[in-house]
Amino acid sequence: MYIGNLTQVRDPLGNSTFTTWHPVFAFPLKEVLPDGGTWQYEYNARGDVVSLNDRRRRDVA
Repeated sequence: MYIGNLTQVRDPLGNSTFTTWHPVFAFPLKEVLPDGGTWQYEYNARGDVVSLNDRRRRDVA
């Protein structure tokens, strides 16, 4: 049975974090945090992270 990647995680207080996944390689592409902040990931052809933007849209990787 294939379950797949988690797209929503809810903590005990009811706050949710949402994750969008690459459709083929199952890498996270974007995470939306309960406070509305986001993390966005970009990968090269080998699957290495080449860009990681924090919630203020700053490149951190």
